[in-house]
Amino acid sequence: MGGNVKKGSKGTTVVYANKLVVKDAETDDERAIPFLKRYTVFNADQIEGLDGKYPVPAPIIVNPETRDVELEVMFGRIDATVRVGGSQAFYHTRDDYIQMPPFKVFHSADDYYATLAHEAVHLAGHESRLNRKTLISTSRADYARDELVAELGACFIGAIVGFKVEEREDHAAYLEHWLTALRNDKRAIFEAAREAQNAADYLLAMMLDQGG
Repeated sequence: MGGNVKKGSKGTTVVYANKLVVKDAETDDERAIPFLKRYTVFNADQIEGLDGKYPVPAPIIVNPETRDVELEVMFGRIDATVRVGGSQAFYHTRDDYIQMPPFKVFHSADDYYATLAHEAVHLAGHESRLNRKTLISTSRADYARDELVAELGACFIGAIVGFKVEEREDHAAYLEHWLTALRNDKRAIFEAAREAQNAADYLLAMMLDQGG
């Protein structure tokens, strides 16, 4: 097949569930044994060297809303590289840029701006900015913690500039890690909130600066 996963790309965990039917050698009875297999998968747009074998499908237009002019101006003040295309939103740590799908594929304008804010909070944690440990760590637990920081930060930003943070599809994937972190460290939620507020303050200072 060829191809290599782009450095800095983050996979999605999927679980395959099925049953294995086995026959008892003595009684000839059959019984089903359930099993689960977990895989980490990547989208085609996260792979290099496929030479067009798996082209990214054209986005489906589902967003009936239009861009918010004021929010566009505010997000435009953030010192960040935002690339548009593909089907996934993510922050590329190594190359320091935000990847966003086209506006039209989001369910709503709020969904778009909440996602952009989420990725911007990740960006704020870069070593050249706030140097947030949970962003630069390679630990899966820290990765999940940084997702919590990003989601809280997006909520804080939305409360100030006026967009609603809706439930994301990937929340369930991180819930187990969040709960584990909270059980193991009762201060984890306060630490995450503190880091999220720091990132929100950092970003809002640019977003609300009308004199620049």
